Amino acid sequence: MRALTYKFVTIEQLQSKLDFSQPCMFDTETIGLYGKIRIAQFYQRHFDENGIAIAYIVENPNVYELLQLLTDLVVVGHNIHYDISTIQENIGLHAWMPKEFHDTMLLSRLYFYTKEKFSLDEVVKYTVNEDVYGGTKKEFHKADWNVPVLSHEQLMYASIDVVYLHDVFDMIKEVIEDINYRLDMLCLRYCLDFQQNGLPIDMERLNTVYAENMRLLEEIALPINCNSYQQVRPYINSSLSDDKGLALLSAQGNEKAIQVRKTRKLTKQNSFLSKFSETTRNGRIFGKFKPSARSGRTTSDDQNLQQIPRKLKGIFAIEENGSEVLLYSDFAQIQLRAVCAVTSDTRMEALFRAGEDLHNYVARFIFGENFTPEERQICKTANFSLLFGAGIDVFKTVLLKDAGMFLTDEEASKIKSKWLKLWRQIAEWQEKGAKDWRKKIPWETPLGRKYTAKMMTDQLAMQIQGFEAEVAKLALHYMVPKLTELDSRIKLVNFIHDSYMFICPNDKELYSKACKIIADSMQEGWQQMSQSVSIRDLPMPVKVRVGFNWGEIEKDKYIFEHQQ
Repeated sequence: MRALTYKFVTIEQLQSKLDFSQPCMFDTETIGLYGKIRIAQFYQRHFDENGIAIAYIVENPNVYELLQLLTDLVVVGHNIHYDISTIQENIGLHAWMPKEFHDTMLLSRLYFYTKEKFSLDEVVKYTVNEDVYGGTKKEFHKADWNVPVLSHEQLMYASIDVVYLHDVFDMIKEVIEDINYRLDMLCLRYCLDFQQNGLPIDMERLNTVYAENMRLLEEIALPINCNSYQQVRPYINSSLSDDKGLALLSAQGNEKAIQVRKTRKLTKQNSFLSKFSETTRNGRIFGKFKPSARSGRTTSDDQNLQQIPRKLKGIFAIEENGSEVLLYSDFAQIQLRAVCAVTSDTRMEALFRAGEDLHNYVARFIFGENFTPEERQICKTANFSLLFGAGIDVFKTVLLKDAGMFLTDEEASKIKSKWLKLWRQIAEWQEKGAKDWRKKIPWETPLGRKYTAKMMTDQLAMQIQGFEAEVAKLALHYMVPKLTELDSRIKLVNFIHDSYMFICPNDKELYSKACKIIADSMQEGWQQMSQSVSIRDLPMPVKVRVGFNWGEIEKDKYIFEHQQ
């Protein structure tokens, strides 16, 4: 470990020491998540004195002075999204960000693509082949930064963060021009902007759903703790106390298992509702969005607005027939279309071009012309759960938990075998994925994002999810500037992997134009990215719907629809 120390400075003193033409390593330690900034750390190589690396630390910085300083710096941080979001939170709802910044977490995912962990301590290990934190990174990360006087150990830890960050940046900055990083950073900027818009929530609807859930819980009156397996197992007279086991027992008619499962579901929904109620600001819920998944997908932290239970989507609404509307759009079966385009599955391609229903087609192939709705559901589940090489246990579990339908191993095995015979090119792609995974051969997404996978199914899934993410991020880049130019009041409020939600003034002429921009951008993103896969012109139907309630829009209750 190199010799290093720290010096306390004011922002004014720091400004005179910085070289604004060079990247500056930056980090913060906060009191609570996105809370008050206790210290801000800075490092550039020329800070060193007599062979000793020196981190400059500003204690309890004035956030507005900090903002002004950072605006014109070339800022480098590890998960810089957190530090920028923290400053945004400290100054209120303001979509500020530096003019130029880099994120070594996003860079490291591309550079160290054979690795699985990308926290700063792990990335530093990859860079200098040494654990410079001595295994204390997590300990200090959770330390109390609200003490009157910070310890020397805390300050050294904070200094290590920025001093060794420079080593990391020097090694991995060669991938700054990688198209994946450039797209990630464009997406990150849009995320840092739109996450401050907030998703509108109807508190009256929220309270109604919460009250109804409480009524149902009181009606069930479960006499045990539904989340305690020690209590659940004797109550249901079975050791099958996880959700899969409860789903199986429920399908077999075990009333007590049905009660436990319903109680868990209602309790989980109410935990979402309670958190929403506690954290609502000005009628909005705010998540923290960033393209941080290994596949390149965005995630939503703080409030996970990308995984809202279907029943709760109806609470995200604005005043009906009021001054604003919601615009919601997503890609049509993008996962199946992406697999088809990547694998060149000729049968699936023909069905998509003809506008056929894939689930009906599979049901006819497996069960015959007179298939039942239940058999169609089995085939729909197969189309998604078998796509990435999953075994029959996964297929059976998804079907059981989502549809309450049970298959024997023999039944599931026969269906899987027929499914693989139907989609021959997909089956070949799965075989190649399994073979390469066993040999630890890296794969890549259509845009060239390389990766290795811990599980065989991930080897396949990440290629397709990466393709979807590339399409969605490119479409986002096409649509947002055009919508802003059309009318700055049109605001993105949610981005869920391959779907978008905007708020727009309730003006039909305006929102019809906005819908066309969104649809055009989505198709352009799909067409552009499709030039990197086997099938370059697979159709991508797009619908953009206008309404007042997210849940109702998804249930086909809307006031306007644009299709193309």
